[in-house]
Amino acid sequence: MGHFWASMHAKKIAVFMAVLMTALFLCGPFGQVDLVEAKTVSDMQNQIDQIDQQIKDLEDQVTANEQKLEDEQARQKELTDQILNVEEQLSLYQEKIDLVESEIATKEEEIKTKEAEIAENEELFAARLRRMYITNTSSSVLSTLLSANSFSDFLNRYEILKRISQEDQSLIETLNQQKNDLEALREELAGQKEDLQASYDEIDAKKSELDALYAESKGVESSILEANREYMENVEKYKDQQAALEKEIEEMLQNEGSDESYGDGQLKWPVPSRSYISSYFGWRTLYGQPNYHTGIDIPGAAGTNIVAADAGKVLSVKYLDYGYGYHVIIDHGNGVATLYGHCSRIDVVPGQMVEKGQVIAGIGTTGNSTGNHVHFEVRINGTQKNPLNYVKQPS
Repeated sequence: MGHFWASMHAKKIAVFMAVLMTALFLCGPFGQVDLVEAKTVSDMQNQIDQIDQQIKDLEDQVTANEQKLEDEQARQKELTDQILNVEEQLSLYQEKIDLVESEIATKEEEIKTKEAEIAENEELFAARLRRMYITNTSSSVLSTLLSANSFSDFLNRYEILKRISQEDQSLIETLNQQKNDLEALREELAGQKEDLQASYDEIDAKKSELDALYAESKGVESSILEANREYMENVEKYKDQQAALEKEIEEMLQNEGSDESYGDGQLKWPVPSRSYISSYFGWRTLYGQPNYHTGIDIPGAAGTNIVAADAGKVLSVKYLDYGYGYHVIIDHGNGVATLYGHCSRIDVVPGQMVEKGQVIAGIGTTGNSTGNHVHFEVRINGTQKNPLNYVKQPS
């Protein structure tokens, strides 16, 4: 490989990788990709796969946060319903308190009226007593009694005077009793108000707790949204880094691939026993996010044979647990290469020459995969092309 590094200016590549390593250490909240100076296409692909795993981890975190976000929003709705219910209770209690306060105010006015009546009658009674018993007026009482025509008349007049005094006292006592009754009612209403206020305060304290929980949930929601924003920013950074590495791979393949033709130049369908395509080349949605698919996916049972699309030289064999998973790259010459990813097993080794249709691996679901399939790529001078422009899908 010495002639390759001479043609690729090894110093330039080393500087590029050093810059890329620094960038990766500066971004992303997860464990960083351990970048080393790339010497082969497979090394570069290894680094792309590692970055791909970082992206998947970030997207998984975003997905997990979306669930947390839904949970918090559901919690907020529940808290809002409770707050509205509590506010309705507070409103009802306040109406009752206002009503009781109004009744208390009415009773206090009635008490004042009774107190005025009592005071007025006491004053009248006192004035009458003064007129009856003061020296210059007491004789009138005696005169009233002595002017009686008979003893019977005397007794009647005495009884009338006594009754007048008793009626005055009885009136005052009645007024006092009414006043006492009003004060008892006021005290009872005051007790009701105190009980209502205690209930109101208890419910108001509950509302304060609910308000605090709601504010806390909104804070969690804000944190989740901010975290997702940062995650997606890091995803974009990683994708930029992947693009830079892909460009390097294109240059490497142009130099590392053979200019001679190993086969007939006509690519063969890589899975003879399967024809269905589960995901096509180009833009698609993956894990809820836009994703550019660089090949086609052909599903099949685990271990289903994968064959070489054409004769060539095994350029790279990698056993990874992320990205492409276990995958093979074959150089067919004249700038044409094919990649077979997510394999369950690999049947060839780097540098091995293979024939068209030779079994090279088995279908699997290793790496960033959600089911058994082979990810098949066609690269022309290092650039991924739509495989269906080069192979015919069996009918």
